[in-house]
Amino acid sequence: MMIDKKLLDLINRKAKEQQEEEKRNPKQYKCKKCNDTGFKKVVDENGDVRYTNCDCKLREMALKSLEEQHIMDRAKRQLLNNFNVNNVEQQIALNKALEFSQDDKAKGILFLGKVGSGKTHLATACGVQKIIHFTPTIFVNWENMKSELIKYSYDSEEDRERLKSRYKKSAGLFIEDLFKTTPNAKDLSLAYEIINYRYENSLMTIVTSEKTLRQLFDLDSAIAGRLSELAGKYVCEFTNTTDYRMIKANVSK
Repeated sequence: MMIDKKLLDLINRKAKEQQEEEKRNPKQYKCKKCNDTGFKKVVDENGDVRYTNCDCKLREMALKSLEEQHIMDRAKRQLLNNFNVNNVEQQIALNKALEFSQDDKAKGILFLGKVGSGKTHLATACGVQKIIHFTPTIFVNWENMKSELIKYSYDSEEDRERLKSRYKKSAGLFIEDLFKTTPNAKDLSLAYEIINYRYENSLMTIVTSEKTLRQLFDLDSAIAGRLSELAGKYVCEFTNTTDYRMIKANVSK
């Protein structure tokens, strides 16, 4: 079908007017890297072009992850810059947490030992920093994870593996209160399967436990050894720190 010349002229005039208007009043993009598309162009060493998630989209995904895991309020409260240091152990742990949070090559950090020493605070802050810096991280309490997996223990093998894979294969995993209660053989087997997979694939893992590293080795040397190797220099132990809740409650030792 032929387009009427007058109509074509009108279309061209409107397009030109729109271009001139955009020059006079350019659109303000929130992200200048991708013009709010969520994707940025990357050219590799061979000159091939591909598109990848822009930092703004990754940041949006990070915030969504915090909200979906219901840890946004906790993330706002438990920061590295508001951690109260009362002794040398806590200062060493804070220094390691700060370094870990900026170390892109770090594969793990352990916060071990006494109740009320600040393990969860520091571990949460580290996990949030990793999410903010685009390492998707699942936050899970060991007892809750164990109960969840046991609940599905009589489902099909496919269902069991799908559920376990969520924890085994996540880019980042924060296990809170590992072995809070004395583990049985089934608990140790489950923990080994998850931790061994993460160890073999160098996946970032954060762990808190009331057990010391020595006690973890006594429980299961294979699990403790893998966690220790993942963490490397980022092992934080609290053996002499007084429970801050006791201090707040003014309870004497």
